[in-house]
Parts: sequence; C-alpha cells; structure tokens
Amino acid sequence: MSEAPIVGTRPTGASVALLSMLPLVRPSATQRVQTGDLLFVHEPCGGGIGAAIEQTGQATVRWMHSHGAPEATQETASHVALAWRRAADDELFLVEALEPKVRLTSAHDFFTRSGANAVFYLATFVDQQMRQARGHAANIALAQVGKPYADEFQPPPASFYCSSLIEYAFGQALGGEAHPFNPEPFVLIFEPESFWREYYAKLHRTVPTNITGSNPTLLLHSRALSFQIYQVDAITGTFGAPRISGSGRFSLGSEGDSYDETDLY
Repeated sequence: MSEAPIVGTRPTGASVALLSMLPLVRPSATQRVQTGDLLFVHEPCGGGIGAAIEQTGQATVRWMHSHGAPEATQETASHVALAWRRAADDELFLVEALEPKVRLTSAHDFFTRSGANAVFYLATFVDQQMRQARGHAANIALAQVGKPYADEFQPPPASFYCSSLIEYAFGQALGGEAHPFNPEPFVLIFEPESFWREYYAKLHRTVPTNITGSNPTLLLHSRALSFQIYQVDAITGTFGAPRISGSGRFSLGSEGDSYDETDLY
C-alpha cells in the first residue's frame, strides 16, 4: 500500500500570513468515517441545477480568494451530509437535507446512488472546539429529520438545504454561533443568473438578494476542516485510495490502491 498522503491543518481564525507556517500531519492510510465527520459529493453534471450548482461553487472559490483565503483550491462540491454511527451496531448513516425533506440515509445508499464519475470528499475537523462538538451536532441534525427541504434556500430552522443543515447543527452545538465554519457572513451566490431567474420563477418568486447562508463548496474550504478525496466503485463496493488530499492549499496524494469498504464504513 502506498504511503499515506500529507494533509495540512488549518486552525480556525488562522491569518493568511500564518498559513505557510502551519504544521503537517500524516493521517492513517485507512480513515474510518466517524460520527460528526462530513461527506461532500462532487458529481459532474451536463446541465440543469447540477451545472448551476457547479458554477455557483466556482464563484464561491473566487469569492474566498477575494476575501483573504488564497489557500482555497479549486475543488467544488454539490452536496454535503453529516455522518452518524448507530450505537447499537455501529452502522454508518448520513443525515442529509435532500428533496423533499431531511432524511437519514444508509451509507450504502448514499455512496451507490451517485454516478460512476462521482468524487467524495471525507472532511474531518482540525478545529478542536468543533471536533468536540461533533456528537452534539449529529444529535441536533437527527432532530431535524422529516423537516422539509428549503427549495428557496431560506434560512433554518423551519426547513433546510444541505449545507444549512450542517451549519445549523454545528452552530447550535456551539451555543448558537451564527457562522461556525467561516469568520464572516456569506451572501448567497446565484450563478448563472439566467438559470436562477427561471428556477425562482417556477416557484413564483424572484431571486433573493442579500440573503446570507452557505453552500457545500464554502463549507468544504472552511479552515475548520481538512479533507481527503475518494472515488467509489459502486459495483464492487470498494474505495480507491485518496488520490488528492487537502485542506485548501495542499494537493498531495497517491493513486492506485483500493481499500475494502469497511475501511470507511
């Protein structure tokens, strides 16, 4: 098996000037998903809302670069879910906001419903306070199961979209913090404008302006997280070795090994 990739750590609130001085840690070559870890999905789409979310993610990376986070790399995500292990049998589930409602999804269904070219980002917390809040955040997310999906991207807690569920759960777990993943409010980006005008017209609404929130790409590049990127063979049920590892500015890794699915779930 190839040597474990190097992953950079990013403490919350670290200044850009300090980023080049951050220590490196060497994770285990086989990393098992734990309660409170985050799983992001990037699934290439040819058009429609998938393409719009991709363009919005790219615009988010540009926004981060312009707001003092030049370490953010170009990865984008179209979805995010929170991991939860059932105590009775240690089985892994994902709590996620996906139309039409917040739901609890088995790990098998979560990984195999995506296309062959899907990429999964396994994100763990390098921020100690948020790491300690993972269990509480998971319980808060579980309490939202059954609530409707926020198809207008309205703020919680009456309804949720995928990243707002994660942000809400950790914010509440930390005592009501409004922006647990980023140091400042994020005004939602809607690109391309033509798609979102049509999208909201079908809901008999106009595209909202100056509404704060989040999206999966914004959370993926949070300094509170470090991530590894995997591809999944849905037929054999195996995970490829991390082909890229990163926490914003790092893009180091290896290819070629495959791990049994139990290494992750």
